[in-house]
Amino acid sequence: MANAAYTKKATTEEAAIVAEMVSKLLGDFMERSGSNFDIDIHNLTKTTTLLLTRNNYAAYIAYCSDHYPIGLLTISLGS
Repeated sequence: MANAAYTKKATTEEAAIVAEMVSKLLGDFMERSGSNFDIDIHNLTKTTTLLLTRNNYAAYIAYCSDHYPIGLLTISLGS
C-alpha cells in the first residue's frame, strides 16, 4: 500500500504538531465565520503539552505513509 495512512496517539513530544493542526483548524473557523482573534502558537503548544501530560486529554494524529501529519482527532477524557 503506497498511500497507506496510520494513526498514532500523540505524545508530549508531538505537542507542537497537535498545536499546529489545532491552529490551522481555528484559522479555518475564523475565515468561515468572519471572526478574528489571535492564535499564540507558543501558548497553544504549552497548553497542549500540559493537557497531554495530565492525561485527561488525548490526541490521535493521522500520518500518511511518508510520516507527514494529515489529520487530527482530539478527545477530552474528563477532569
